[in-house]
Amino acid sequence: MNSKRNEGEELKNKSGRLINSLSLLKGFLLFSGLIGLFYFVTYSSNFHESKIKAENPVIQTRLSPGEVALSKTATPVAGMVNQWDIKLRIEARNQFPPPATDVVLIIDTSGSMDETTLDGVKRMDKAKEAAEKFIEQVLKDDYINRIALVTYDKTAKSYTFTENGWTGQFVDSAHRNILIKAIKEIQPVGELTLKQRLEQLQK
Repeated sequence: MNSKRNEGEELKNKSGRLINSLSLLKGFLLFSGLIGLFYFVTYSSNFHESKIKAENPVIQTRLSPGEVALSKTATPVAGMVNQWDIKLRIEARNQFPPPATDVVLIIDTSGSMDETTLDGVKRMDKAKEAAEKFIEQVLKDDYINRIALVTYDKTAKSYTFTENGWTGQFVDSAHRNILIKAIKEIQPVGELTLKQRLEQLQK
């Protein structure tokens, strides 16, 4: 009786050890599979990236700013008569600073610009904000653009600016602050409609 009980316990212990061994083996195989998958994905990604770089090599350009160059290569097609693969390449380099541009900024100063929009901001305040952002973009330090200012209600008014011995209607980046200051001081006047104002400007 005792021998049978001992045999049963021994068999139970062996079964437990076998189950533990299988669990460990399963965990090891799962871990090994994940490691293998990681290396496979990494290798595939690197291989694909290398293939793209090989097919599309980075070509260094020696073009001057604003210059455009055209080149082509012709390769015979294997096994074909009078058949060619032709690759056409066009290169261009941005010009910096951009070509000089003179801009006339026209701001409506009629009475309608004193009205409030749905978001509670007056039209004139929005126009001033947009004009200042525009000036900051166009009259950057490295740019050679210029901006003149014109306002209109019943009649059109052009501005002439003076600063430290300099006088002019077109303002460059060195004097953009006086242009922004003039825009901040603009106030709406007059009561003409937009159509009337445009007709007035055309006269």
